[in-house]
Amino acid sequence: MCSALRAAARHVSRLYDDALAPLDLTITSYMLLVRIDALGAPSMNELAEAAHMDRSTLSRNLKPLLDGKLIAMATGEDRRRKQFSLTAKGSTRLTAAYPLWRETQQRFKSSYGATESQALASLLGRTLAVGS
Repeated sequence: MCSALRAAARHVSRLYDDALAPLDLTITSYMLLVRIDALGAPSMNELAEAAHMDRSTLSRNLKPLLDGKLIAMATGEDRRRKQFSLTAKGSTRLTAAYPLWRETQQRFKSSYGATESQALASLLGRTLAVGS
């Protein structure tokens, strides 16, 4: 199961990565921008939980966003707490990326089938609860 899920995830990720490449984004970086935007100014732990990533993986994926000045990192009240927020550049990039992401979503659903896409999303959501 794991091998099949990983292969499918890599394949689908490539579709989105190719679509977002003109904006110098990957699907992972896009998803992190979306989550940071939705959460406001999440801490590392809040963002890791929302993104279903461990902290070290999250740190590696945040670095290009920080380097590209798409997000900013600030210290919270507790100096150990780091919080992330979109910069103006990050917000602009996120807005520009949304139509590319949406078009890729529609192409996938059209190719895979609307009913099957809905069922797949439901099954994958249930998969996240396995072993929890």
